[in-house]
Amino acid sequence: MASFMDSDVSDSILNKEITMAEIGGEAASRGFSVVADMADMLFEAGVDDRSEAQQLFASAEAVLPVLNVLASRHADPDDDFDLQEFVSAQVLRDPGQMQRMKRLLAKERSSFVTAGGLGGPIAQTQTGQKVGLVAR
Repeated sequence: MASFMDSDVSDSILNKEITMAEIGGEAASRGFSVVADMADMLFEAGVDDRSEAQQLFASAEAVLPVLNVLASRHADPDDDFDLQEFVSAQVLRDPGQMQRMKRLLAKERSSFVTAGGLGGPIAQTQTGQKVGLVAR
């Protein structure tokens, strides 16, 4: 009713619908499925044009597989890392999800230790077994 009375309201609703469709299209082009609720949430959080959606989903495409493996590898309480969690960290700036991402990456970095001298790098597995170059 408001859109019939005020063309600005109509334009605003139309622009939002177009942008939400663009968000869904960018997600689909990267292999993600985004429901209308997530597209609306992204729009409301400031992802309000196609280029921002492109950047978000390109980043998700590159980082999510790594985070997902790390969540599984490091016995994270939630053994996967999905698009919703990525969006919560990157767009909504959810401190819990941001900390989780940092923790997973830090655990991976700390699983590699460098041995000094002639030994070269040594990776220490979760079981404590050392693998890599070792001086004899």
